[in-house]
Amino acid sequence: MKNKFWQKAHDFLEKNELVYVVAVVSGEGSAPNRVGAKILVSHDEIFGTIGGGRSEHLIVEKVKEYIAENEQCTQIAVLEHRKDADENASGMICNGSQTYAIVALTKEHLPHIKNIINAYTEKGVGKLSLSPHGLIFKDNDCSQERFSFINQEDHWEYHEILGVLDKLYIVGGGHCSISLSQLMINLGFHVTVYENRENIQTYNENIYANEKFIVDYDNLPDIIPNSPHTYIAIMTFGHAYDQYVLEKLIGKDVKYLGMMGSQSKVKAVFANLKEKGVKQELFDSVHAPIGLNIKSNTPEEIAVSIAGEIIKIRNSG
Repeated sequence: MKNKFWQKAHDFLEKNELVYVVAVVSGEGSAPNRVGAKILVSHDEIFGTIGGGRSEHLIVEKVKEYIAENEQCTQIAVLEHRKDADENASGMICNGSQTYAIVALTKEHLPHIKNIINAYTEKGVGKLSLSPHGLIFKDNDCSQERFSFINQEDHWEYHEILGVLDKLYIVGGGHCSISLSQLMINLGFHVTVYENRENIQTYNENIYANEKFIVDYDNLPDIIPNSPHTYIAIMTFGHAYDQYVLEKLIGKDVKYLGMMGSQSKVKAVFANLKEKGVKQELFDSVHAPIGLNIKSNTPEEIAVSIAGEIIKIRNSG
């Protein structure tokens, strides 16, 4: 989805159209959308969203005034989403505020836009910078936090890490693996599925995962990297393999490690691994049963519960 946004920006600029990118760069309290949300505005089209409603309408109308005058400017704007707000009032009452970066894009920005697109297609990362100097993208730069915003008296700058930063490794190629792959791709994750059985129909039917491999589960600790951007979902075809895989991966330094199963299955697996010498503190970092408790039953519902838990973990910092 994010790559589609930048591809759309590329298409506008290829036609030599003046287009503006508007990004939410800071927020306080309740607000229509989160930091990093973006919208493209041309003279007759908008793409993306910064929350919809009255606040988005106000920003878009202001940008369209700039475009109508063929004005190229770069600035920040603040909207107060409070009933008692006076200056910068958005007309909304969700009791928060947001700061937006408004940046004009022209054909001279095409090299940066192309590099952003390449970061997504080549599974790379880089740093987007918005400032009074415009838009800049630096390949292979992820030295800062995912989002950062500095607003000083005479200068402001916003930085965001773009590209394929978060990677989900699904161990098991069943029905839930298909549903989870489809959902997590749309949430911006690079998805890899590992299966140890040949000619499994559901594994072959998974057209959503970025990569699929038939592997020996013994090799998983070596092929799944330790990283604060690594997420692992264990969902093999049976509790014995789930236990085997969990034993292999439980000590890895990753952002998220979850195992599918009922409460009784999880209890039994943990007990078996404790008998084999796995220390209690290692179990504390395992999300099992995997996913949020939303009474899910179908593969699609289970995928939603897992995605919800992963997004909660990712957004918690």
